[in-house]
Amino acid sequence: MRADDPRHGTYRGYRAHRTAGQDACTACKRGVALYENLRQIDHSRGIRRLIDSLGTTRRIEALMAIGWTSGHIADLIGVTRSGVRRIKYSRTVQIGTARRVEAAYDALSGRPGPSEMTRGRARSLGYAPPLAWDDIDNPDETPQGVRRKAAS
Repeated sequence: MRADDPRHGTYRGYRAHRTAGQDACTACKRGVALYENLRQIDHSRGIRRLIDSLGTTRRIEALMAIGWTSGHIADLIGVTRSGVRRIKYSRTVQIGTARRVEAAYDALSGRPGPSEMTRGRARSLGYAPPLAWDDIDNPDETPQGVRRKAAS
């Protein structure tokens, strides 16, 4: 990892080093130590770091429904395409990740994405576009005008 990588000196930077099979640099080792200390403090204070992923999943699906690919979303939230898939199919998500997805949703939901193929696939899966939701985070909410795919 290069020193100008935005993950440098953070927990995510440490993970990037390890994923690449490298020894982490000193800054990234400090970043992971700080992360672990803060995680333990939060835990002792009863502060949650994970939340239900429903709103996050719906936001990703809504962006796909209007043609944004997992690659576009991944670039905005700072993960890989497989990371987007992992987030989408998780039952819980880290609060920071949920906030990054929400920011990407806010940035992209007002305009159509470039991929007609993603739009068609999302349609066949019953993904609801952003305008179909009144309250995307409400578990009792049903999107307007969209037939959701039956659970199998």
